[in-house]
Amino acid sequence: VTGPVNETIELCRPFAQLNFGADVMATDLGPVVVTGTTVTVTNLATVFNTIEGIGQVDGNAATATFAATGLATDEALVTGGKSYTWVTMDYMLMMNDQSLVDVDAAFGVEGLDDKVVRTVTNVPLKKNHRTNIVGDLFSIDAVLNIIVEPAFDQSDLVVTDESAKLNDGSYFPRSV
Repeated sequence: VTGPVNETIELCRPFAQLNFGADVMATDLGPVVVTGTTVTVTNLATVFNTIEGIGQVDGNAATATFAATGLATDEALVTGGKSYTWVTMDYMLMMNDQSLVDVDAAFGVEGLDDKVVRTVTNVPLKKNHRTNIVGDLFSIDAVLNIIVEPAFDQSDLVVTDESAKLNDGSYFPRSV
């Protein structure tokens, strides 16, 4: 580039975000205190290659297990105009723009010997999107909803030639 550039550049994350959110954090036995989460996801990419295509498979597709102690965050997960307790948040490298995966989630709950287990099949994951699995995670008759939200709730950023100008007056990218 030898002069000013006026191009719209769309940057997309090669990752999908998978969240579990609970609408009720209490059972007949009292409040639910999450002590740990384990989320296993199938059919994920194994190679991050920016030249030949981000998110490739080297041999077989991967199965990844994400483990954490406690809740993902103390912020609320807001989707579809409703607030949920954010139980877990994980990021997956995607092979395609969108894939269907199977998800096994196990939630440790204070006072329970066994983990609360939820298996959700054919979960849509999409690059640069959030997939939220929300509902009554901790009841016996759990009702779960899957909501896919675009672009991590971020508005588009359009870069113009003036907004791309660096402090020294040159434009990004600079020739070296």
